[in-house]
Amino acid sequence: MSEFKTNIQITINHFLFIKPLFIMRVFTKLASALMILILSSAIAMGQSDAIRLQKIQNAQQKLAFDVAEGVVPGTPTFTAAENYATSNAPESVLWDNGPLVTLPGGGSGGTDYSELQDATLGMGTYGTGFQISAGNSIADDFDVTGTWTVTSITFYGYQTGSGPPSTLNDVRFQVYDGDPSAGGSVIFGDLTTPVMISTEWTNIWRVLESGPSENRPIMEIVADASGLVLSAGTYWIEWQVGGTGTSGPWAPPISIPGVSTTGNAIQHTASGWAAFIDVGPQGMPFIIEGTAGALPDDDIRVSQIIAPTSGLNLTNAETVTVKIMNLGNDPQSNFDVSYSIDGGALVTETVSATINSLESYDFTFAATADLSAYGVYGFEACTMLAGDENPDNDCATKDVENLAPSLCLDGLYTTGCSVGDGLLSWDLVGVNV
Repeated sequence: MSEFKTNIQITINHFLFIKPLFIMRVFTKLASALMILILSSAIAMGQSDAIRLQKIQNAQQKLAFDVAEGVVPGTPTFTAAENYATSNAPESVLWDNGPLVTLPGGGSGGTDYSELQDATLGMGTYGTGFQISAGNSIADDFDVTGTWTVTSITFYGYQTGSGPPSTLNDVRFQVYDGDPSAGGSVIFGDLTTPVMISTEWTNIWRVLESGPSENRPIMEIVADASGLVLSAGTYWIEWQVGGTGTSGPWAPPISIPGVSTTGNAIQHTASGWAAFIDVGPQGMPFIIEGTAGALPDDDIRVSQIIAPTSGLNLTNAETVTVKIMNLGNDPQSNFDVSYSIDGGALVTETVSATINSLESYDFTFAATADLSAYGVYGFEACTMLAGDENPDNDCATKDVENLAPSLCLDGLYTTGCSVGDGLLSWDLVGVNV
């Protein structure tokens, strides 16, 4: 299933890469937009039968695409297969495959819209299915120049009606040395190992251009790519995501205002590989982070704060565990690592274990954290290796919330309750104490 509403603003700088023929494609899109206007009246005549056929197909392939009601995805009008790149990213970003936002600040409270351009381009797919539970996945390509040491990859997805707190809870990926639909071989990763580092709302809604409805919040989900080192060449990445919501998860495509062809992504379902098409071939947004060039001798970082995690009634002695990565050539041991809460005093301890090059190690502090008061706590954890050649990547952050139970009983339990909350006129029947 797919959902489409795409719109992207593109700016290029020296940190990111863009494939050839970009300028030619821009002019092609302008010419195609004119053709759409000329042919629009003819297309409308066949819309009714096409919609009926599409609904039948949707029922048969209900996990393949998230299609807008009453909108029929078109057929390919272009054959371009290039990727897009955006700028204004931190130096750790090695590749940005394309943006999602088409209307910055267009949503409630200043949130952003990623629009399915049904009105202007006749597109009909909000997003494509990449559900772990259904065995679906998507894949797209990227180019490497030089040598990349990849630390993490960020993907995007949503579950219709989930609300802004992220419901995504699993991500898996694998990298190929070529197109997986044309015999490419897996060189890293698999689709059986969960590798999620974190997930949160992007502040973006996937909406219909002709009638925005804020019920598809787009989440980012960050995957651990520790140990992935790539030399120059073209690679493909395949990924799939899990979630706790009842719909999807769905993957929104690259969205660029006025552009219906944004890449060459493919989707894998029980039927095999197929191009992801909505009027034109679609590309998928993802961000690869890490370092470029030869590995330094000494470079370690906290890549993830594993524990604690948000939950109900956290205690005054919560365990703090971090994942430490060695991104350098030399093995490292007997170095300090620290954490702080809300910018307070540092808790510093020594890691005695040896971490070899491109390997990671989970370290649990002896000191625990007092999170007994309800509220949100801001954690920061950092490595403190003497002579670290890349100190800018030493730290990781995480927000942890101690949630109050929502049960409200008058005179018995009122924490977290508002006026009107509670249980009134209730009885216990058949309960033995």
